[in-house]
Amino acid sequence: MVGGLDVTATGYDVAVEPTALTIRAAAETAPTPTDLPTDLPTDGGLETARPPSDTASAATATATPGAEGEPGDDGQAGDEVLVTLGADPLESATWGTAEGGRSLAVDPTEWARHAGVAGLDATWAAVVAAQPDADTPGMRDQLECHALGAPDKATWNLEPWRPDVGLVEVALARCNPV
Repeated sequence: MVGGLDVTATGYDVAVEPTALTIRAAAETAPTPTDLPTDLPTDGGLETARPPSDTASAATATATPGAEGEPGDDGQAGDEVLVTLGADPLESATWGTAEGGRSLAVDPTEWARHAGVAGLDATWAAVVAAQPDADTPGMRDQLECHALGAPDKATWNLEPWRPDVGLVEVALARCNPV
């Protein structure tokens, strides 16, 4: 039992970290597309994420083909399901100076890095709660650009001095419009 969740079933590998609980299931215990809700994609993989509504836990589930499975194959040996439960989208948000101006270094949790569009509101809310001066449309677009286009970057650096040009232009400028 971890945090009220029974993870003692045979075939599960459990890792407990400060901000996440990761559960890996063997292919035999993985859901097949017929077990999944019909409104979710079943094109060889399933990606869902639910941001926390406040400080409640959120979840990410991913089913990916293993070494022996091909995209679209169901229940093949080597398939696995990875479930990550997280409580906070933000490790830290710290003001500093970069590229000649004030910069907010956002260090998201693993959940926020892989939550995609579903995690944007929760991640932005956590940034603004930690650093209220960050609440500008241009910085929100920079955060979305990093979350969707550069999630594995060490920190997502957001600068209030960059122009507010809209998300498409921010993305075309690789998250750093000038």
